[in-house]
Amino acid sequence: MQDYPKKLLILLLFTVLSTPIWAQKQFRIDMIQATSHPESDISPRVSPHGRWMAYVNHNAGNFDIWLRRTRGGGRAIQITKHRADDYYPAWTPNSKSLVFVSQRSDALGDIWQVDLREAKGYLIPKGKPKQHTFYKGVDSYPTVAPDGKKIAWVSDRSGQEEIWFYNDHTSKTLQLTFLGGTHPCWSPNQDFIAFTSFRADPNSNGDIWMINLHGRKPSTEEETQFWDEREYPSWQVTQGKATDAFPAWSLDAKTMLFARYERDTNGDHVI
Repeated sequence: MQDYPKKLLILLLFTVLSTPIWAQKQFRIDMIQATSHPESDISPRVSPHGRWMAYVNHNAGNFDIWLRRTRGGGRAIQITKHRADDYYPAWTPNSKSLVFVSQRSDALGDIWQVDLREAKGYLIPKGKPKQHTFYKGVDSYPTVAPDGKKIAWVSDRSGQEEIWFYNDHTSKTLQLTFLGGTHPCWSPNQDFIAFTSFRADPNSNGDIWMINLHGRKPSTEEETQFWDEREYPSWQVTQGKATDAFPAWSLDAKTMLFARYERDTNGDHVI
């Protein structure tokens, strides 16, 4: 089984185990193998309209971004072909562009974007990729706003990994978090960005937090304990000893999925 079905199974199993027993009986998982190449296939991202799956493949000797139909078969299309690694694709809301991380001008990664056009039933690159960030350091994990005009990503340009934000309307780049943040995911609602942070406890394994771009500022002592006043209102969603990371939203923005990692610390095979 390739990486794509394995990763999908992890998310679905977490969903099942988080629901009541009566709901589990009604839940069915139909697994379909999406890729079969002997090289690694990772980071699958289904387009907003559901017709295409972008993923990262090592077929050409380095990591590139490929596309495949979600239904109807057909061949895979290679979207990036640079000898440097291209990875972590994120769709724009209109399904006509991919924002991604590339090491072609920086070994630690920059944010790039490639536009797509349809030709003979396939999506192919439209022109050359465009570079969005030029910082000589970590720029990674891009996510695109529902209006397609804003990009959030992770950068260490402030000295540690934080979430940054580019607004195409104003051509300004701003820092969104100041107490640590990674794995941002923009909600279809436009107002919310879910992310992973270790701010609640330096020794924690990571929790899911949420930025509310138009919400009220935290005011109580409990609410402001792990919040920096330079940030937009931020709220803790999960807590505990487990590692919670890589949040994702449902299309109606009412449900958040994430990966939870737990370890058998005493060898009794019970988590």
